[in-house]
Amino acid sequence: MSRPSALLSLCLLLLLGACSSSSASGDGADVPGTPLRVTYIAYKSGQRLELVNEAHTGRLEQYSAVRADAARKVQTNDVMHGLVEVLEDNGFEERAQAGSAPANAGVMSWALEIEDDQGPRHIGPVPGMTAEENHKLRRLAAAFLDTYNATYGLQAVELKPDSTFFQTPTSKRRN
Repeated sequence: MSRPSALLSLCLLLLLGACSSSSASGDGADVPGTPLRVTYIAYKSGQRLELVNEAHTGRLEQYSAVRADAARKVQTNDVMHGLVEVLEDNGFEERAQAGSAPANAGVMSWALEIEDDQGPRHIGPVPGMTAEENHKLRRLAAAFLDTYNATYGLQAVELKPDSTFFQTPTSKRRN
């Protein structure tokens, strides 16, 4: 599948997901389908972003509890199935390693992980890859990040002591 047609397919799935009604169920077990989780890990910054489908975690279950961060978002089963399909059709399976992404960077600067009924598998750039292989991997990461950024999330997060919302590390608190 070419990049433009893959992105068009993904955009159409996102549009359909946005227009569909969301489940009011409290947990993912009430929603039929294969539980899916796709995770992007940026090792240098420590950022970890997750997309799960409603068969994995219900929206109510995810967004009604106060959490330490807002990194997990819930997407419809159809959109998540479409995302995984786009990733697989564009080379994820060709380079995927069985198991979860490494907890520490090692030689990878980032990793993309899919977990479904086959278990977790991951990819990431490693030394010795050609420029074309690196470009293909960056396109897979971009497909995930585009979907993540297009996914609406309403997560309540804990405010850590001595911090404020929207405070950046370089900003100074005013007394």
